[in-house]
Amino acid sequence: MKDNEELYQKFKMQGFPKREITVQIAKHLNVQKILRRAAKTWDGGYVIAGMFGHGDAFVMRDPSGIRPAFYYQDEEIVVITSERPVIQTALNVTFNTIHELMPGHALIIKKDGKSF
Repeated sequence: MKDNEELYQKFKMQGFPKREITVQIAKHLNVQKILRRAAKTWDGGYVIAGMFGHGDAFVMRDPSGIRPAFYYQDEEIVVITSERPVIQTALNVTFNTIHELMPGHALIIKKDGKSF
């Protein structure tokens, strides 16, 4: 991955040991930038979820909104499904605590639990 290699070289030049370089890459990897660049050529309906080896995760929805995606998050979990009622039933939460992932958007969940 281009971004990973660029960060590796940057931190190596700054004199970080290999173990610390890995930590620094995880902190500074721009998941949004990676997803935006990757999705430029994608077409059709999709909701794609993934996780990087260092622990950051993402869910991304197609720009046309062909495939639905809803999410719930609290201080302990983040859940994404294709239907709102599934989350309501499984977690016993209210309608207004579940949000639609808007077309063309991504939900990025950092290793430390923060999402945007």
